[in-house]
Amino acid sequence: LPVPGDVELGGGRLELHPAEGHTADATAMLARFAGVLACGDYLSDVELPVIGPGGSLPAYRSTLARLAAIVEQVEVVVPGHGAPHDRDTALRILDEDAAYLDALERGDERPALPPSRGTGRQRELHAENLEAVGARPSTR
Repeated sequence: LPVPGDVELGGGRLELHPAEGHTADATAMLARFAGVLACGDYLSDVELPVIGPGGSLPAYRSTLARLAAIVEQVEVVVPGHGAPHDRDTALRILDEDAAYLDALERGDERPALPPSRGTGRQRELHAENLEAVGARPSTR
């Protein structure tokens, strides 16, 4: 697929946007004709931002900035994990994710997490993120 670029989809075009950060090769898809953004592993209300293999904190921040501009143009945002959101909810999650990335960059061991993402598993993901960005030595 041409990323960035677009492809025909039925009677409309699907815009493909790079979404690096979680990994090195993720893609967000905008169906402008339907007012829908499918953003993969971003803007989830059930999972923290995760810096996976090939991902990086600076790239994640860049993707959030690109997604913010796109979210302003749509009615529905569909993350890869959790339920679809309306624009306002997606923008709130985007702000929460940016604040989380700030805490991650500072190396905060126990940052305040959004209530829907404050589970034990999310704390484990945070520990893995600290290792991924070099804020804590690997325990593996």
